[in-house]
Amino acid sequence: MGLQRARRIAQRSESSDDSTEPDDTERVVVGSGGELTYDPRTLRVEPRTTVEFAWESDEHDLVVESQPKEAD
Repeated sequence: MGLQRARRIAQRSESSDDSTEPDDTERVVVGSGGELTYDPRTLRVEPRTTVEFAWESDEHDLVVESQPKEAD
């Protein structure tokens, strides 16, 4: 865990903020180089962390039955 991330976690535990807003965002790249891979392969996140999946390939087997209108 990086020093900056450790500091953010420590600051969160010291504060009494009960906000439901996410504190951090992690990005996972999917399909880099046309491969069915995730980068990073593993990811550990703390509560209230947003995980963003960035699709770089059209090669996937995901079927969406419904999604928000603004979703891509």
